[in-house]
Amino acid sequence: MTKQISGVAEQIPDTLPRPQTKGEPDMRADVVVIGGGPTGLACAIEAQRAGFKTLAIDKGCIVNSIYNYPANMSFFTTPELLEIGDIPFSTARQKPTREEALEYYRKVTEHYHLDVRQYQWVKTVTGRDGDFQITATDSLGRIYDYRTRKLIVSTGYYDLSNPLNIPGEDLPKVFHYYREPHPFFDMDVVVIGGKNSAAIAALDLWRHGTRVTLVHRGPKLHNHVKYWILPDIENRIKNREIAAYFRSTVVDIGTDYVNLDTPEGRVRLKNDFVFAMTGYHPDYDFLRSMGIELASEQCRPVCDPETLESNVPGIYVAGVIVAGSRTNEIFIENGRFHGRQIAVEQLPRDLHAISDGLPINRRKPVALPSVRGKVGGAVAIGIGRGVVRERARLNGQYAGIAQHHAIGDPDEAIVGVEFGAGTLVAPRTQAFATRQRREQEALNADVAARRCL
Repeated sequence: MTKQISGVAEQIPDTLPRPQTKGEPDMRADVVVIGGGPTGLACAIEAQRAGFKTLAIDKGCIVNSIYNYPANMSFFTTPELLEIGDIPFSTARQKPTREEALEYYRKVTEHYHLDVRQYQWVKTVTGRDGDFQITATDSLGRIYDYRTRKLIVSTGYYDLSNPLNIPGEDLPKVFHYYREPHPFFDMDVVVIGGKNSAAIAALDLWRHGTRVTLVHRGPKLHNHVKYWILPDIENRIKNREIAAYFRSTVVDIGTDYVNLDTPEGRVRLKNDFVFAMTGYHPDYDFLRSMGIELASEQCRPVCDPETLESNVPGIYVAGVIVAGSRTNEIFIENGRFHGRQIAVEQLPRDLHAISDGLPINRRKPVALPSVRGKVGGAVAIGIGRGVVRERARLNGQYAGIAQHHAIGDPDEAIVGVEFGAGTLVAPRTQAFATRQRREQEALNADVAARRCL
């Protein structure tokens, strides 16, 4: 290439970098998944495997909730129970770390060439089955308009904390997420809560030079606190290394103090920072804005128990939002199967029917029940009914079948067994559950033991 400059011909090398015109990304898809967490990615993988053009949208980065976990966190579960898309999760540790999980899900996204639109917040969903319009915005206020034939909602719950509803909660010194201890060295910090997240934060802060006070409304730490954490936090409290107020509540937060209501009366604490580890909840308003009905009890979305299609035709729900306010019933370990439950059975049939202009037969959607019982001493937790039968693996061995079954006749008992590879629910009768328990007893015990380690 020759360019004339001041009457002299100069040779400009053609290898200089040039601005490239970037075309508009494709805004149409067969299936759009709202949410880029592990369950959302699993749903996108299964829809893509079924042959449908799929994209996912997330208001943060991929697996944004895991990114917001404490920096040095290790999972309570083993790596094979976090796997999606049949991609092995390799780690030298018995329990993977946050960093390893982030790398794993990045690699899975790359492997399947998933189209994930990060940092786009879905604001509205309109239209009907076969032709949904989705409007999203980014941090710069730019608007993105998508069209899709089917929609899977897997928005999780970790983005919305449960409020304290007290004066001072909106002060910048109050946090609902714990990341790392360093900024709080030599500070007076109150940790509110009595479960794992509160115990872990309190211990980590104390070990890094923070003066910690734990406040919990219950009479003692919750029985869900992991067995290797509980004696540690109890001994710190017993030795008065961590101050603790039980049967107590925070009534207001000031710039340099916190007021407590305790059994001994009002207590005022000197305070620099507060961690309110009070739990989280799904975005119920967003679900309602799409027309999804929520059950009055526990805010469970109304959906088909087999396909997870909501009462709005063409919109499916997946992951923890299926459990409503009972966020301790669905985890990565069992929510990761929802994508296959949706994509393998109903999605292909519906999309082909839409293309051919044929009617779609649907069952009446219901709010999936939570069923609890006892089978051989194992806790039974049931979420709905279904067609999914997933072989849970433990070091390549068969370790149970994930089955979901709805409540049938009132006279028939629904029982289930929590195997450790996820929430497993047996079909309708006690006899079946007993037989299955006996057949799988050895492997089930092994899986449960590994889950608790």
